[in-house]
Amino acid sequence: MISLLGIKVKTVTAAALRRAEQIALVDVQPAFFRRDTGNVRIVIDHHPQSEPCDAPYIDIQPGYGATSSMMVEYLDAAGLKINARLATALYYAVKTDTLLFGRGVSPEDFRAFGTLWPLANHKLISRMERPRLKSHEVDVFIRALKHHHVERRTLFVSLGRLRKEDLVPRLADFVLQIGEAEFALVWGSIGRLTTFSARALDPRIDAGETMHRAFGHLGSAGGHGEMARATMPSKALAADLGARGESSLATLIKKRVLRIIAAQKRAATEK
Repeated sequence: MISLLGIKVKTVTAAALRRAEQIALVDVQPAFFRRDTGNVRIVIDHHPQSEPCDAPYIDIQPGYGATSSMMVEYLDAAGLKINARLATALYYAVKTDTLLFGRGVSPEDFRAFGTLWPLANHKLISRMERPRLKSHEVDVFIRALKHHHVERRTLFVSLGRLRKEDLVPRLADFVLQIGEAEFALVWGSIGRLTTFSARALDPRIDAGETMHRAFGHLGSAGGHGEMARATMPSKALAADLGARGESSLATLIKKRVLRIIAAQKRAATEK
């Protein structure tokens, strides 16, 4: 989407954020960053609120399937015209966040869809939904198919070192099609960071809570009941688990996540 729409992405350092007079967070909340965000003034999000935040303006709507649906309402209320480029981005975001209107969809999401559909460039949308794989990316998919591990209907895949972070969530979606898995956890290392993506089919398992409980104290972690992510320094992850080498790390990750999932299932059964 970024490439096809020519979106310019600027990398902002932690130091630059600290110097900013005010920050607006959209589709994320201060607790996700695990660092001082005292200059956050605006929070607009649809994820469940995990921790209190004291920004002057807060609009958190967990009932919405996509934050983009909220943004459509803001644009409409302000009387601002939505051009084709913006409509295409928002339309794709609503489809993606609601898993093609199959997850957590609300009447507001359908209204946003109705507003955006006639304005969006559907040829570009089709290309976004069928991203091409480079040869080294195909190798990562093959590695995931060969080396995935399933235990208690939970599927684990360690991708090792990667060139691109977006392969982690793409593989998480992909591997959940394997066998009878009801939860998938995929992780890989990019630079000095390790990123996890989780996907849940079992309604008793909350992917966002699982990521937060397993890794929230190490970095950013959270998401929805059905899909979530976590990112943290690789050294901090290994030290926290007491891992010695990749094999040990994978084993300890599995044990921690399986323990959290088991507790969630017990709690759901007792209700």
